[in-house]
Amino acid sequence: MRIEKQTLSDFNVAKNKEFLITNGLGGYASRTVNNLSSRIYSGLLIASLNPPVERRLLLSDLRERISIKDETRQRNDNIIHLSDRNKKNFKNLYVTSSNEISMQESFEFNIYPKYSYYVNETFIDKEIVMDYGHNTTVIKYTIQTTANDIELEIMPLINNRNHHDVTMKNDFLCIQKNNKNGVSLTFDINDIKLNLLSDKCKFFKDENWICDTPYFIEIERGNLGIDYHFTPGYFNINVQKFSRVEFSIIATTEEDVSLNGDYYINKEIERKNNLLKKIKNRDEFIDKLVLSSDNFIVSRKSTGLKTIIAGYPWFSDWGRDTMIAMIGLTLCTNRFDDAREILISFKKYIKNGLIPNMFPDSGMNPLYNTIDGTLWYFNAVYKYLEYTNDYDFIYENLIDNLNDIINNHIKGTYYSIKMDGDGLLMGGDENTQLTWMDVKVAGHAVTPRYGKAIEINALWYNAICFMIDLNKKFNIEYYAYEKIKEKIEKTFIKTFWCKETNYFYDYIYGEEKNKQIRANGVIALSLPYSLVNKEIGKKALETVFKQLYTPYGLRSLSNLDVEFRGEYKGNLYERDMSYHQGSVWSWLIGPIITATKRYLNDIRLCEKMIEPFKNHLNDSCVLGISEIFDGKNPYNPRGAYAQAWGVGEVLRAYIEDVK
Repeated sequence: MRIEKQTLSDFNVAKNKEFLITNGLGGYASRTVNNLSSRIYSGLLIASLNPPVERRLLLSDLRERISIKDETRQRNDNIIHLSDRNKKNFKNLYVTSSNEISMQESFEFNIYPKYSYYVNETFIDKEIVMDYGHNTTVIKYTIQTTANDIELEIMPLINNRNHHDVTMKNDFLCIQKNNKNGVSLTFDINDIKLNLLSDKCKFFKDENWICDTPYFIEIERGNLGIDYHFTPGYFNINVQKFSRVEFSIIATTEEDVSLNGDYYINKEIERKNNLLKKIKNRDEFIDKLVLSSDNFIVSRKSTGLKTIIAGYPWFSDWGRDTMIAMIGLTLCTNRFDDAREILISFKKYIKNGLIPNMFPDSGMNPLYNTIDGTLWYFNAVYKYLEYTNDYDFIYENLIDNLNDIINNHIKGTYYSIKMDGDGLLMGGDENTQLTWMDVKVAGHAVTPRYGKAIEINALWYNAICFMIDLNKKFNIEYYAYEKIKEKIEKTFIKTFWCKETNYFYDYIYGEEKNKQIRANGVIALSLPYSLVNKEIGKKALETVFKQLYTPYGLRSLSNLDVEFRGEYKGNLYERDMSYHQGSVWSWLIGPIITATKRYLNDIRLCEKMIEPFKNHLNDSCVLGISEIFDGKNPYNPRGAYAQAWGVGEVLRAYIEDVK
């Protein structure tokens, strides 16, 4: 990806495009393509101290100041601030000089981000990588001068806060110790040590607190959008005219690091190229999605195994998201070792037949308030076998757990989750939200879906059928499951099909049958073991394309519903009220493509549904697929700018149903 000067000069366009790079631990770096801090999650080093959680912003930015040494001019008239353009101005959140706009020549992202500038006869490139497996960010500068000598000062803006928060002036005391390569920083609020190092620059102490960083996205979302940063001083280097100098600045929590920026760049290029080499029948779109997939597969310290971050910049690892996303992220990318680790990682946390719903970012014990996460686990195991045929792994590690999960669901487990007499699965009550439509506001469920939900019972049937086949394979008793399967087959369509709407009831609770047209019925059309015949499947898809489909996924609620909300914006309350009330979810493009292929057998239509995502990879976050979009045209991207199950399902559907 390359963005030229013309786009970068359009400030309102460029400020809404961001890059994301990660370190395989849950840590990350992210800024806009025109080098702004647009949100509290912007920064060059957000370290994960208890992978993949407990993430803290340590290095926010590097501010470059260039002094032109020209005998024909006064030096003080030729000081240029390359990246210091965030001003505390609430009417115009960023005051950007015409100088700054004209200086940036391009932004490129090929494995890693690169900013290019042309400043008074001087070319400056700035490349950024993270060291995989370490809380280390490397910023490499390349300076080519022509007619002038220059002096470059680089001021680091440091912090020490949770990545969800902001810092006020003097929130921490920073103790610094200079050394020959830079400075080591310790803090009075925790035991973090941050090293700022350079291979060629000198460091000069000049302490100060900086408050000129309004995060315009946070202000738009009704959050506190002003942050203070501490600067311990600045790095300095002189470059003579007609010369080329390369140097690096490294921010790290490690003690023993290389100071050679090219070492880290080359290592990351090799690592990512090795990921691409695993893929057969590659094309440019697949390559981009494979690189995007890598951002989400991270280590979990508590298990010593891999897990999946649900989305950046604010999510941790969620059970449901992981099981849906891992098919595309690990199986379609031939990362089978990672897939095995993920399955085992969540197995370690099974409790009363449930996998965790989520792991809090604070590192506390996991939460189990989910009815579908565990059922998606069965689908992930099914797909693992489809890709690997590795039955030995399942028999040796998972088969007992899988049968135990089914039995817990039959007899009943947490949150009133239990099989009813008709074979269908029910769960929850007025006080719980157990499906993926899980928002509660002031204790009120925005989308109440307790009782028997359509996709839950499709997943339940899928799990029962899979376990019958799996137990047959392993000569384990399965006849009780056969009886459940027969019950579900007798009751599913009779219970959930609504002739009036030509679609499925969304959920049933006692005598209440919810007729709202939601995307959940599409899941029932897409699973490996489906109860829906061709006739009903085609009718359901007709309704979906009329009321739910958009170019970026499916609406969570029909645009004809009186409760439909077409825009996801405003403060937290306003956003929560629209999250599942019309917002488009990118991950649902996977189920609708799979269902279209199954019931309509129209590959060209499936191809058409993939196309918008090829452009979207350059739209909001480079190589990222947004969590959600507005439910009405122009379908602006919203929510997390890089979501695991969005990337995973687009990649899965493209490889399995389109290619």
